[in-house]
Amino acid sequence: MKTVVLHYNADRDPGLAVTAKAAELLLSAGFCVTARMATPDPRMIDPRIVPKTAEALYQNADAMLVIGGDGTILRAASVAALHGIPILAVNTGRLGYIAQLERQELDQIVPLLQTESPIQKRALLSVSLYRNATPVFEDRLVVNDAVITKNTGHGVIETSLYCDSDLICGYRGDGMIVSTATGSTAYAMSAGGVVLDPSLSVMEAIPICAHSLKARPIVFDKDHVITMTSHSPNACLTLDGDETTLLTQEDRTVIRISPTPLSLIATPGSFGRILYRKMSDL
Repeated sequence: MKTVVLHYNADRDPGLAVTAKAAELLLSAGFCVTARMATPDPRMIDPRIVPKTAEALYQNADAMLVIGGDGTILRAASVAALHGIPILAVNTGRLGYIAQLERQELDQIVPLLQTESPIQKRALLSVSLYRNATPVFEDRLVVNDAVITKNTGHGVIETSLYCDSDLICGYRGDGMIVSTATGSTAYAMSAGGVVLDPSLSVMEAIPICAHSLKARPIVFDKDHVITMTSHSPNACLTLDGDETTLLTQEDRTVIRISPTPLSLIATPGSFGRILYRKMSDL
């Protein structure tokens, strides 16, 4: 019997209608469905869902079904990657670019999870922050991007970009983004970055509103190490739009491609077709 971890966002699924329907489909097909909760959630209706603590949730799991928007998927993805669990995501948010399915496609969940569906590997960032050569944190997994921006106030911040030990450029502007290929359709795209095939194992550096005629996005191969150095007192570092750390002057953010990839259960459709379907209404 396959075990599926159910990761859902009640704010993106009012009444948990989509989540309960997905759980019912899986349970009726003979899957063991688990979810992170101390006691069964009464909104889930079905008592066959096994409540587990965070520590036990991912043990012996075969897949994770994520129901929510992009933020829900991003939060689930790094945990799933650490445990080597492939993800199937259903979008109940607005864009849901990472999600393979939309809420009206729930009938595809069981066939995709019952069979040995192809797995698509996505490169993740490993991000470390150093202050006076002392680590603030190290090797945080990031799905979309690491972003240095202004914390408060007006004016610009100054940031230097290094590839390995070589200075690429210094920028004065609103900050700097380093994204994965997966993240190239997120904040990076809004800032004028290049849209990349998400299967590529590369990093893209994009200056944000740089006060310069020569500021352009740059794509780096997976074997390089990228460093962003902040020279301003009012900057912060944000990972995947969620975790924010205030920076001091000369803090170094060191970024490389992680050896731990994200595994997504592949669904039919080319990158171009998915890009058009998701982005054509923006």
